[in-house]
Amino acid sequence: MPSAEILAVLADEVAEAGDTIGASLARLVNATEESAFDEARAEYGEQVQRIALASEALNLDGLKSVCDFVERNLAAVKPGEFKKARTRLFDHWTQLVLGYLKAPLDGVYSRELVETFRRPAWPQPLDAAASQALEQALLAINDDASEIENARARETVARAEDVVLEIPDDVNRNLVDAFLTEGPLQAAEYSTLIQGIVRGEGWSEELNECRRLIHALKGSANTVSVRGVAALCHHVEDILEHLARNSLLPKGQLGVLLVKVADTLETMFEALLGTGEMPMDAQAVLQDVLNVINRIDQGE
Repeated sequence: MPSAEILAVLADEVAEAGDTIGASLARLVNATEESAFDEARAEYGEQVQRIALASEALNLDGLKSVCDFVERNLAAVKPGEFKKARTRLFDHWTQLVLGYLKAPLDGVYSRELVETFRRPAWPQPLDAAASQALEQALLAINDDASEIENARARETVARAEDVVLEIPDDVNRNLVDAFLTEGPLQAAEYSTLIQGIVRGEGWSEELNECRRLIHALKGSANTVSVRGVAALCHHVEDILEHLARNSLLPKGQLGVLLVKVADTLETMFEALLGTGEMPMDAQAVLQDVLNVINRIDQGE
């Protein structure tokens, strides 16, 4: 199972998405024109996709199925069909997900999610068979990927293939679009925060936000198989966790490197979007990151 720390990061994602979902839902309920309804529905759906992407990256198949259910029902609802009971369901499910992430194996919130999704106020409620399948999926957390990652020896040499930015043709286009929409924003936010930390303008809260952003980028990049972004974020996340765990400020060359990582990530997204060229020093930056994290692994 993903660590409690990783689940807490995902819970932060869900809480943040839930705030936007609530605002979008209010617009859905009050929309009198179809264009306004469709715009609000798209905003709501983007946040559900955000949770789905993070869930998929962590192999939380049950939680991904929760998002799929909400997306199906969101697509099925029409203007004027948001009565009080239905509105409450579309508003409350993220709170149940937050409860589930605190203790995913105790069964309390998984059962409550299933029971909630069976209520007839949903346009397409779960039937008995689907309910049973969802509850089993929520309890059967797949941590194979985490075990493989933890067991794998740390790389020491950055290879050209580790910074490739190609997106496979068979990746779901909606996932790619979400990655290319949110990724540049997350990279820019990380850049602003890490520069402030290095200048001494912030510390604990800002560093935790950097960790969340890098973790989210790693997860979404893995989901769409963009190896260059995923590999860089994977090792940078470990550096940031070391800093947080030991209450260390990234000074000197480490501070310079973490800012350089920010520049590299932003340039990578420019290349992915077709608005810029692939950063020529991406492999060198990854090598510098590997050198640092390997020294940390060795207790230096």
